[in-house]
Amino acid sequence: IWNSLVSTQPLWKTLCVFLHTFYSLGLLYYVFPIFKLHTQFVARNELEYEWKNHMYYIVREAKSGLNIPVAELSDDEHNELFDRGAFLYDCTKNPFDRGFARNCLSFWCHSRRADETGEF
Repeated sequence: IWNSLVSTQPLWKTLCVFLHTFYSLGLLYYVFPIFKLHTQFVARNELEYEWKNHMYYIVREAKSGLNIPVAELSDDEHNELFDRGAFLYDCTKNPFDRGFARNCLSFWCHSRRADETGEF
């Protein structure tokens, strides 16, 4: 297959395909993490501001042993647990999270009018 692909096409076309492939893979390397974040935002019906401030996240490994909202942690404890990746999303804290399927369907399939505020 490889020989037939290379030998039947002019060299410049084959080179263009390879350059385009490597460029696309390099672009995907940088775009995928952003795409993943936005997919999570839609799936959780969460804003970037809420994610950035850990509004709906808890810690199960806090020193007291309880599930504690991240906002209630001390700075030192917050930094230590953040570095360990101990923050967990708690869907019960987000009043707009209605589950993955319903959030995605309402985001992608809900028709919008000009007078809507975006809350649905």
